[in-house]
Amino acid sequence: MDRTDVVLGSSAVHPRIARQRTELVLSQPFFGALALRLDVREDPSAKTFWVDGETLGYNPTYMESLSDLEVRGVVAHEVLHVANGHCWRQGARDPDRWNDACDYAINPIVLSSGMVLPKGALVDAPYTGKSAEENYGLMTQ
Repeated sequence: MDRTDVVLGSSAVHPRIARQRTELVLSQPFFGALALRLDVREDPSAKTFWVDGETLGYNPTYMESLSDLEVRGVVAHEVLHVANGHCWRQGARDPDRWNDACDYAINPIVLSSGMVLPKGALVDAPYTGKSAEENYGLMTQ
């Protein structure tokens, strides 16, 4: 463990994620309070970030490609997956399509809260304001 790691419970949190969670607590308390409830785990096998309802996983190489504001936005994005129960509502749906449908539902909320998402984040007017289930239905047609 590096001296700059922040220890929460039994695991170390990467300093950039720790800083952005703190910034969320100060600037966006809803997102910040929920972000603090997630354990954080480095996961080099992941493509980007992920969440399973209890853990926020991240690829350190991908995270290093992001600005601090983008890391904050991605953490808020992952928090919204949990807050909206996306981890438990998937059912028998295709996982990749379900994730995209969920992203279309939550990314406009992150952006309308004044946060920044990385380039390529899924935002498209026909899906804005709709639930993940509605988006999934539209994407399946």
